[in-house]
Amino acid sequence: MKECNKNYSTYAECDEAPCESTPPVLKPCPFCGSEAISESDIPAEGLYAICCESAECLVKPYVVGKSMQEAVKRWNTRKSME
Repeated sequence: MKECNKNYSTYAECDEAPCESTPPVLKPCPFCGSEAISESDIPAEGLYAICCESAECLVKPYVVGKSMQEAVKRWNTRKSME
């Protein structure tokens, strides 16, 4: 998997309406609390990725999705500890 890149921290919604670039609303990393970043596209696979890029994070979690919306939903989903 390609490393996450700060240069791709926004994505475009271009289905039916005019194309607008909007930043995804991401929860912080569930392991270290750092800000997560999104990568607009992984061209070879046609996927979207979100990851924690903090040097202090020992886990380095990431998620991928077939769309940015899917990747954001996966990243923002937290398992209840109850």
